[in-house]
Amino acid sequence: MAHPAGRPAPALTGRSAPSDEANRTLGELRASGAEVRVYATDVTRADDVTRLLASMDAELPPLRGIVHAAGVIADGVLAQLDAERLRTVLAPKVQGAWNLHAQTLGRPLDFFVMFSSAASMLGSPGQGNYAAANAFMDVLAHHRRAAGLPALSVNWGPWAEVGRLRWRRTGATGWPCAAWATCRQHKPWMRWGACWRRRPRR
Repeated sequence: MAHPAGRPAPALTGRSAPSDEANRTLGELRASGAEVRVYATDVTRADDVTRLLASMDAELPPLRGIVHAAGVIADGVLAQLDAERLRTVLAPKVQGAWNLHAQTLGRPLDFFVMFSSAASMLGSPGQGNYAAANAFMDVLAHHRRAAGLPALSVNWGPWAEVGRLRWRRTGATGWPCAAWATCRQHKPWMRWGACWRRRPRR
């Protein structure tokens, strides 16, 4: 996220080209005056992240914040979690978050937000790999804040209308949509609104 003249200029990344629906949304944003850039990037690859940051440095104002929302699911009970299923789910969240963290350490970011899941704290049947991947991001948030860096790991609950983990996948309806944010070593559970307002200690 860059800020030209005080106005956010989002830079969106993904491994593949935007879908038709995404392109329609991008068109609406640009028509409203937003300056939105899209970059094809696989954040699990350190060299891709290096190229992304170099392109953004050349084309946009200084980077001021990151929202890491990548994720993949490959469900299965523990006995079925082979190396491929583990790697598929761990890479976007673990390697992706680490690459973004490591390659922006010298930048004065205002925020570093990671989309985690309540599964990392409550567990989720058949999603041991997914819970582990999200737990890494929670720990990375603690690590960054201990170093005086901004960090927020949002432990999302089920999303009612959008997202790859629509609650209809399991047919459950009793767990209300909620999110917690992991942001302080001694207070791992904090409501999103309260945590978002906190600034890292310098």
